[in-house]
Amino acid sequence: RSILARDPAARILLEKPACQAHELDAFTDLLTRHPAARIMVNDQYQQARALDVVAGLIDEYEPGSPIHRIMITFTKDRSADIAGGRFVDRSYGVLGYEWLHMLAVLRRFLPAEAFTAYLDAHPRQATLRAVYDPRLFVSALTEHATLAVEGAYLHLELHSSITSPAVVLGSAPRQTAGVWRRGIRPDDDRHRYLTLHAGRTHFTVQLDPVTAAGGWQLERNHHRVLVE
Repeated sequence: RSILARDPAARILLEKPACQAHELDAFTDLLTRHPAARIMVNDQYQQARALDVVAGLIDEYEPGSPIHRIMITFTKDRSADIAGGRFVDRSYGVLGYEWLHMLAVLRRFLPAEAFTAYLDAHPRQATLRAVYDPRLFVSALTEHATLAVEGAYLHLELHSSITSPAVVLGSAPRQTAGVWRRGIRPDDDRHRYLTLHAGRTHFTVQLDPVTAAGGWQLERNHHRVLVE
């Protein structure tokens, strides 16, 4: 509001979330009253190259097979920030952090109609498991839902936490020469995984920063895609 008061045609880039839930009407009214302004909310995972790569691999390995399971896990340990008074959100809790990135990833693999139906569905249609935190409202959340997508059923599992560091499981790299190294940086405090099942094939995307079992790491801005 203060920026638009100085420049009604400002170009503004916002980190998500753009506003609190009780401010939605006021925010919409603000945009309506400033038609020359342009406001964009940061949504970098909608353009993530690794997602394009795995979409191409699904077409290559399982042509014509619908995706029947999607699992997305985004965790980031913000304990130190929260202790210092940063990233304290008692309105959205965990939903205001990594969860919005997860929705951007999910949107990449669902038809527009199915994604809209998922967002419009009543929460009772999903199974939700939440971890309550008196400082943050909800600090971890897991959702299980079944979606109808183009005549087939798709099981969805989303998980996020902003206080618990993730444990690196799975397989170590088969070949470590070249891109894989140990000790490139301190232990990563965020982990971002996506697994899709189509036909008889599992597709896994590990988004930057990448740490594999055994402490192996990739340089920043590199991603890992596995086809099994």
